[in-house]
Amino acid sequence: MTSRDPGRSGGRAARRRPRALTVAALLSVAAVLVAAGWVGRHDRPVGDRTVGEVTRVGVLPGGSIPDYLRAAAAELTALPSGGSPSGTYALVSFADYLAPDRLADTLAGVAVAEVVARAPLPGRQTEIVRLSAQRLPQDVVVGMAGMAGRKDREAADQRARAK
Repeated sequence: MTSRDPGRSGGRAARRRPRALTVAALLSVAAVLVAAGWVGRHDRPVGDRTVGEVTRVGVLPGGSIPDYLRAAAAELTALPSGGSPSGTYALVSFADYLAPDRLADTLAGVAVAEVVARAPLPGRQTEIVRLSAQRLPQDVVVGMAGMAGRKDREAADQRARAK
C-alpha cells in the first residue's frame, strides 16, 4: 500500500519545527555573544593619548652616555651665536613639581611657548598634556583648569557607564 498515514507525517513535521527553533535560538545566542565580545573589546578606557606624540630627550636605551654627551655638545656648538631668525628651542625639565605661580620668576628672561605637564602619581604614567604658555602663569593656570574640567567630565561619564 502506498497510502500515507496522516499521523506519521505530522509527527515528522512536528519534530522538525522544534529542531529548527533550537537551531535558530542557538544562532541568536551565538550572535549576541559575538556582538558582546566585540563591543567589550572595543569599549576600553582611553589610555595616554600622547603616546607616540611626545619627544623623548636623552640617551636611548642601550646607548652610550659619553657618546650622547659628545653629540649634544657638538650640536650646541654648531648653533649660530645670538640665536637664529627662526628661534632656538630648548626642553627644560624640572626635578620636582613647580607651581604655575613660580614659573614666571624661574623662567625670567626666557620666551616660553609651551608647557608639557602630567600629574606625578607614584608608579603610574599619567597623561602627558601640552599647554600653550605665552603668558606665565595665566596660560598655564587656564590650561590646567581646562584639563581638570575634562578629567572631571570623563570621570562622571565612566561612573555613569558603570551604573
